[in-house]
Amino acid sequence: MRSQFGNPHSDHVNGIAAGKAVGHSVDQLAELLACDPDAVLFTSGATEANNLALKGILLSEEFKGRHLVVSAIEHKCVLEVAAHLQRSGCDITIVPPEPDGCVSVMRVAAALRHDTVLVSIMIVNNETGAIQPASDLIRLCAQYGILFHTNAAQAASRLDIKFGGLPNTLLSLSGHKFYGPRGIGALVVPRDIQSKMMPLFHGGGQQGGLRSGTVPTVLCVGFGAAAALTAKTLMTILLAVNIPVQP
Repeated sequence: MRSQFGNPHSDHVNGIAAGKAVGHSVDQLAELLACDPDAVLFTSGATEANNLALKGILLSEEFKGRHLVVSAIEHKCVLEVAAHLQRSGCDITIVPPEPDGCVSVMRVAAALRHDTVLVSIMIVNNETGAIQPASDLIRLCAQYGILFHTNAAQAASRLDIKFGGLPNTLLSLSGHKFYGPRGIGALVVPRDIQSKMMPLFHGGGQQGGLRSGTVPTVLCVGFGAAAALTAKTLMTILLAVNIPVQP
């Protein structure tokens, strides 16, 4: 805050130093998620990341189809966005959970249509803690060429999530859910999908033009540090319970 106070998007000395600090944070998040650093977009939190994922795809002219599938147990910031998209002319299918609190892959498969462009199912429910079959859902969507988004806010500090590198997958994070600063989050989305999405913010073209605005350097650094600590903690937990660690 005292020595790297420059704009991280500027080319002067102070800006370059701040930019390097932000870049290091991106690398730390990318390592946690096993994704390409270019896929990491900083947001103000998971709420903004979820908004950007759903609106950015459903309201873009670059994607064919206006049908969205979500579960009934999604966080309010996903369900409210879905309701907004429905008022905007999109079709929404809401899949109910099974008695065990998990969403059935078969129910999601039955909800898919020729114009389905996105499925959004969280990894861990924020009220019940039920772990959803995200890996199976990713494979299902990939089979039909459909994009998959997951709200991973509740999962990042407790599960070894490596979905960020998959070509059809978007992932939302919130910094304070794994002991990072409040007011910072990220949307992980492959670069080729970014180029087709509609931005929520227009301005200086930062972060590839999909999320304009000066990123908060201090929050980014704290977010990255939390990601690095989380990666070490997860490694210890996985080894302690003899769960194979992905290379």
